[in-house]
Amino acid sequence: MEGFSAGLATPLKETTLAVLFRITDVGDEWIPKKCIHEDSEVWKEGQEEGELVVTLWFAKRKVGPSTARYRVSGGLSAASLPIRDR
Repeated sequence: MEGFSAGLATPLKETTLAVLFRITDVGDEWIPKKCIHEDSEVWKEGQEEGELVVTLWFAKRKVGPSTARYRVSGGLSAASLPIRDR
């Protein structure tokens, strides 16, 4: 399964279906739990800051020609997304 690093994030709140993260250089963003990749260092309320990894499916919908919600350190473009393979 592939994943995309959304950067450093701190989980702020959690519901049954989603987690609210404060993502560095992005802001506050609700992420559906089913879109948090298994390699993510953070996935639930109460955890310290860590790397947030989301599914490639979710990242493709958030990073595209019309919006650049997630960035990677170094200012890489959506065309050069770092993808993790599992």
